[in-house]
Amino acid sequence: PRHASGQELLEGMREYALQEYGPVTKRVLSEWGINECVDFGNIVFNLVNEGLLGKTEEDSIEDFREGYDFHEAFIKPFRPKDSAACTINS
Repeated sequence: PRHASGQELLEGMREYALQEYGPVTKRVLSEWGINECVDFGNIVFNLVNEGLLGKTEEDSIEDFREGYDFHEAFIKPFRPKDSAACTINS
């Protein structure tokens, strides 16, 4: 089995959530009580504590604190890229 870092797990969870929930991803995660990357870390470490996931001595909940901004990760991908393109010509 291959070890995944906290950053790799965060990126995988971000990609999966966007694929599954699209523009409502941030809202879905918020309904589940997931509002920042450390919330994902808490889930991971709860699974570690239950023996469902393994960890190395170097792994820490701190690995999840410096993740990504939820607005940037889950809202921005669905915003128009160029606001000038959305103007109406008179």
